[in-house]
Amino acid sequence: MTTGCRAPAAAGGVRAAPHGEARRASASRPPTSCIPITGLIGQDRALKAIQFGANIKSHDFNIFVLGPPASGKTTAVKAHLGPKAAEAPTPADWVYVYNFDNPNRPKALQLPHGRAKDARQGHGGGAR
Repeated sequence: MTTGCRAPAAAGGVRAAPHGEARRASASRPPTSCIPITGLIGQDRALKAIQFGANIKSHDFNIFVLGPPASGKTTAVKAHLGPKAAEAPTPADWVYVYNFDNPNRPKALQLPHGRAKDARQGHGGGAR
């Protein structure tokens, strides 16, 4: 995600200010006169891919995001997935417990949301 300054257009609309002009404009007028630019600029395909991946209803699919550090990857994904996650039901808790029959393969237990912490406290908190 990128934020910046848009300079007001002559006809009352808004236009993106070139880099040098935005710097001069922000130095000559207060920040309140700037309209924030939001979004992942120039990354329409990436945003469509995030939306596509988020709309897959099947299990066992992941979204892999790759890019340079501080390029807005996490911000973009959170901006698109946050509202979708807020609409979805709260997922169950998963805990792994010792398997006495096969010590190298712990057993996975699905518990109602919020119960994993209670289960750990109830069993002495041995697993972290």
